[in-house]
Amino acid sequence: MPTEQAKHTVVVAYDGSPAARAAVRHAVAEADEDTRLTLIDDLLRDVEELNDVDYEADVVEGRPGVAICRVACHRDAERIVVGSRGVGRVRALLGSVAHDVLHVAECPVLVIPEKAIERQERERRRAAVGV
Repeated sequence: MPTEQAKHTVVVAYDGSPAARAAVRHAVAEADEDTRLTLIDDLLRDVEELNDVDYEADVVEGRPGVAICRVACHRDAERIVVGSRGVGRVRALLGSVAHDVLHVAECPVLVIPEKAIERQERERRRAAVGV
């Protein structure tokens, strides 16, 4: 078993939205025994995907995008995973938190768009009914 220092940190932002849940699912699916997830939020009680992965929760204050990047920098994260709802006119293509993270982060960022999750759900439903 690797020591705590040998673990690779991945920071995941979670706000309860479908896109954020997808970000958590993706991070869990990509995690191996050398990965430690740091989830930013306190709404994790309903995320059963976390049952079998090494993680810790971190609640932070401030602008979400900047706070997420601050945690990632402090924990020397290898990457950040965020969901994007694409809410708002100015940043409608991305979402303001994801936009801020992309512009402030010092490590790679993976953005999971909510529309991709909706498409996956439609495909899953079609497959279930045999269409």
